[in-house]
Amino acid sequence: MPGFDSLCDDVLLVLPEHDRAQLQGHTTQQARAWLAAKTRDVQRYLSDLQTAYNSTLTVNALPNEIFVEILRLASASDHRNAWTAKSMGVCRYWRDVIEDTPILWTTIDLSARLQFLELCLMRSNGVGLSIYLPKDARMRRRARKQARIDFSTVAPLLVAHYPRMRSIDLHIDEKNSMQSELLWRLLDAPLPALVSLALVNDGSLRWMPKPFPGLRSLSLTSITVPDWSRLPISQLTSIWLCAVDFPKDGCFASLLELLKACISLECFGYDGLELEHLNGLEPRCTLQLPRLLRFHLSGTQAAILSLLAQVSLPQHACVSLCPGASDSWEPRRGVLDTFLPRDMTQCLPALCEARHVLAWLETDEEDPDVELTIYADVERTEFWESRRWRDPNFHVRLNVWSRPRDPSMPSLYIAHVASDWLELEQGFEAGLSYITRDLCRFLPASVETLILRGITNRVDVKTWTRMMSCFPNIKQLEIMGQSCDILCFPRALRPTRSRIPCRHLRELVLRYRPRKQGGSLEMLEELRVALEKRMKDGSRLESLTLLVQSTKSDKRFPPKFVVDQLPVDVQERLLDLKPMAGSMVVRWIACHDDEHQYDYNNDDYDGPEDEDEDEEGDDCDDGEEEEQVGEHLLRFDLMTQRI
Repeated sequence: MPGFDSLCDDVLLVLPEHDRAQLQGHTTQQARAWLAAKTRDVQRYLSDLQTAYNSTLTVNALPNEIFVEILRLASASDHRNAWTAKSMGVCRYWRDVIEDTPILWTTIDLSARLQFLELCLMRSNGVGLSIYLPKDARMRRRARKQARIDFSTVAPLLVAHYPRMRSIDLHIDEKNSMQSELLWRLLDAPLPALVSLALVNDGSLRWMPKPFPGLRSLSLTSITVPDWSRLPISQLTSIWLCAVDFPKDGCFASLLELLKACISLECFGYDGLELEHLNGLEPRCTLQLPRLLRFHLSGTQAAILSLLAQVSLPQHACVSLCPGASDSWEPRRGVLDTFLPRDMTQCLPALCEARHVLAWLETDEEDPDVELTIYADVERTEFWESRRWRDPNFHVRLNVWSRPRDPSMPSLYIAHVASDWLELEQGFEAGLSYITRDLCRFLPASVETLILRGITNRVDVKTWTRMMSCFPNIKQLEIMGQSCDILCFPRALRPTRSRIPCRHLRELVLRYRPRKQGGSLEMLEELRVALEKRMKDGSRLESLTLLVQSTKSDKRFPPKFVVDQLPVDVQERLLDLKPMAGSMVVRWIACHDDEHQYDYNNDDYDGPEDEDEDEEGDDCDDGEEEEQVGEHLLRFDLMTQRI
């Protein structure tokens, strides 16, 4: 039996023969020392193997400058450098590159730990800094069960780095005197390299700025500037203001005077605009803003109307308008009249020259407010090619301030809330009739793409006829009914003795909810008659798409769309429509998980093979369902060209 001070034979058996020979006759202490040394050698060898393996990965084989650029873009929105710090743990190569790249450490979050601040300042190594203090800094500190930020300790760290500060984004807490003192001390210091400055205050604060010779971007929220002349107004290319007052005794007594002095302005936005902000210029004076790329306004309708009437925007400008709820609206006046000037040739060329338009009126019986959204473009961009609005859950809020030339977004965005439509005789269901009437007055006859979303039950034949008369050049027309039928629309499509409505119409898409008592059969028959007469007059559709919403209890249109299970009269109506267009697709949008499509061009139901293809192109999550008018509507494929 082996002694207590020697290794057991069964333990040695797990080792290779060469290692067993090295341990024969050694005491336990000697064996432990040998095994520890051997373990370190093996770990170093495994680390070298892992390094060699990582070097074969594509991302690590990239040129160093490309890899650094990828890391920089990936961490661009990480104000706290948390992503950068975690990425250092991927491998030794990533750690070395990140640690030795100063540009990845230039964003300084003042609410971070003191040691991390020192680390970022050291590793940034002379590169321009971006100083950031979030609004929820104290809340995040409490969540981590740490003390409040000690600004008396943070301040001395920043003094030596004032000359290289390029961007400052601060939320000022007036209740914290120590914090306010530090921030004002920071803004009073010489900042020759400062390019971007953003100040946010919850209350009302007066700020006397110091000269910033290199300043180009300015963002102020709830801050009053008594003397704007201290700022390089003529050099500013970007201004964002929110609830900013203009003292009457200042050099700029109104927003209009400020805009007139900003001769280099490319981006401008104002939230909370009121009429009192616009006093100072003659009513008929027109401000020329030829270099403007982005323009955003939110506030009262009267203030937006007044400002738009006095500015001239270039056609390439990306515009966002968000007027507040109407105080008193008269149906005879129109909805858009409350915040849009009648002559928009200079102020909104994207609307008066628009060729592609989407108007969406979102209503909900449980919500008294009616949301109107309008998208418009002169050119046909990726937004119109994507056809994302056909998704029942489509909901996009533009951020024109962030990406002025994003091809996936329209150049004009209007978001308006009407809160008094419920007082109308027909309620908010008649809203689309008013919007259609307004579009006829404001949009040019050159419109080629028109998409309407909303409740269509209350839109009569006269309204549809007038719309198609105002836009004779429409090539693509889509009516997205919101849980309702579109019985009156097909009658307006019929040719008359004098003209063919929308003679150039090539693509027609209708989304509707069939009526149970024969209403949809009547609509399909009316549609067939209208398309047949158009075809005889030489105006045959190239594409017809029916997006049909069905309910689980709907016996005429079952949730599981199988052609053979449909009533015979429905099958006949659909088959009669097929010759009226070059291609025809019917897509059933059912409740829960049922969504099916029938392509009449192939005379066959889309089988499992086609369904798999649709799923591959679907960029919506099937697990995320949205309740809409009491039903769950599945998000359907947005990429399939047949839709």
